[in-house]
Amino acid sequence: SRRGTNPVEDLKLVASYKRIMKDVKPDIIFSYTIKPNIYGCMASNALGYRQVCNVTGIGSMFFRENIITKISRALYRVSMKKAYKVFFQNTGDRDYFISHGLVENNHEMLPGSGVNLEQHRLCPMPETDEIRFIYIGRLMGMKGVEQYLEAARVITEKYPQARFYAAGFVEEDKYKPMVESCHEKGIIEYLG
Repeated sequence: SRRGTNPVEDLKLVASYKRIMKDVKPDIIFSYTIKPNIYGCMASNALGYRQVCNVTGIGSMFFRENIITKISRALYRVSMKKAYKVFFQNTGDRDYFISHGLVENNHEMLPGSGVNLEQHRLCPMPETDEIRFIYIGRLMGMKGVEQYLEAARVITEKYPQARFYAAGFVEEDKYKPMVESCHEKGIIEYLG
């Protein structure tokens, strides 16, 4: 349960990770997203396995201060300080983890994620060939779904040969009518 906060279920997850680790006997464990990073580290630390955590983004939870944020920080602190290595994809997340004492000297910045704008420069859209764009991910505000839908609208008005697709779960109810409307108008094709 990605957003679940039931401590009993989370303890079961740690136990499940331990069972898997004992069966697989991995040389090293790679994880990403909050629960595999935290609970995977708890399991791997308890069993003596090396785990590399990839923090792809801390998410909206850390933008507000509440009990869940405090508990999450405490869980990060006790688990990831002992991780073999913690990779960060952006300096903001790294700085947050350092300033809140969530990592030791066991962290590194990845050389970058996303699009290399030096290698992939802005170029004019072809006038005749169909160009296809696809968004794959959770459709939610933090992931830029509004900007994607607006870009699809603007670009298809100017370049009707462009096609926009979206694949993923609509995470926030307020975006369901937006996605449905854009799909019905032919601005995007929602693939589910």
